[in-house]
Amino acid sequence: MHYYFGVALVRRVANRTASDGELKKGIASLERAVELRSGFTEAEKMLGYGYLLANETEKGRDMLRRALDGDPGDDNVILMLAEAELRLGQFAEARRRLGPVVGRAADARVKERARELLARSVGIEQQQKVRAEVVPPAPDQPPISSPASRTNSTVQPAFREREAGETRTYGLFTEIECSPQQIVLHVRAAGQTLLLRASRFDAIDFISYRTTTPGTISCGPRRPPEDVYVTWRRDPATSNQQGIAVAVELLPDGFVPAP
Repeated sequence: MHYYFGVALVRRVANRTASDGELKKGIASLERAVELRSGFTEAEKMLGYGYLLANETEKGRDMLRRALDGDPGDDNVILMLAEAELRLGQFAEARRRLGPVVGRAADARVKERARELLARSVGIEQQQKVRAEVVPPAPDQPPISSPASRTNSTVQPAFREREAGETRTYGLFTEIECSPQQIVLHVRAAGQTLLLRASRFDAIDFISYRTTTPGTISCGPRRPPEDVYVTWRRDPATSNQQGIAVAVELLPDGFVPAP
């Protein structure tokens, strides 16, 4: 009884027809089912999934590991476990699991999901590296994780189309430097800071895909730095880290950039 009640509630939450309060009830029921019956693999699978829905990622990972021990051939459990590991920054573990699924899965949807998670792992790792360069963690703190590593966003904005000669780069928008002659955007990308100039603010397309209203676009540091795609053109007279700013697209929380 605990198992069926918990499964029903977790599925309703997954389908967005139930509240967070019902998710807590579903998790509690599944926890009781696992407690009452040792080795109840199906309950462990659903409980691990419920933990992921509740953003209790470490609990989800640990429970899904238990479920996988009981049923090592369940590719759907492997996909959920790999997602949990990606959220926790455990990229090598996730990739080790996903590679064999891509090779052996007969279900096209499973194979495609494994491929998506592999690509996602590259994007999340890129985000974390860039964030660590901008805001290094204290010695006694865990590595910085981006919003994208903590959520499972399905948002796919319709980005501005690039024109000939334009480059689009993922980075953290950290500062706008202003002078009477020009403005310069500072965007931290992997291993470098792009310095992208424009004659004035209205020469740049500023586009937001965030659900909340962004702050004002003005001179000075961006606090906190924002995840963006910046579109720019190279200036033959400057270095590879400098160019002409074309557009800044503020990315939604949970978005993972393409590798």
